[in-house]
Amino acid sequence: MQRRTLFGIFSHATDEVWFSVFFVTLRVFIGFSAFFYGVERLSDWSVINDLSINAFFSSWFEQVFAFSIFETLLPWMMIIFGICLILGMLVRPASIILLICYFLIYAWTFISFASSFNFLLVIVCLMLFLSGGSGHIVGLDYFLYSYAREHNWVTKFLVG
Repeated sequence: MQRRTLFGIFSHATDEVWFSVFFVTLRVFIGFSAFFYGVERLSDWSVINDLSINAFFSSWFEQVFAFSIFETLLPWMMIIFGICLILGMLVRPASIILLICYFLIYAWTFISFASSFNFLLVIVCLMLFLSGGSGHIVGLDYFLYSYAREHNWVTKFLVG
């Protein structure tokens, strides 16, 4: 018996062509958003530059996160996993890591709900990509999954 994913239920309930075009456009847009966010922060950037006084854990971010390896890795993770979303490759793992990154970014840049609405919108889109199958439409996940030797839970998690 074939198991259906949430993405499969959504795509069969709507016009598949338009839904697929919209979904690929959304995936590429979120990928470019993460990519350019990382590129902007590659040169001479610190969490202290973006840290808000109203942030949820401002003292923690200032003491632990600032000037650490995580601060150096964050722009590179945003660039690499943004490219993964653009190409439709390893969409689920990329979405999980980008969710963690965006939750951290949302926590340290929080000023008000209206000003941080774009972060919340990206977080919701990344949660939608976790449903599975979004990399199979005009993406490399389809090829990675079809050429996998075994279709076990690891391959389904990575490229399913």
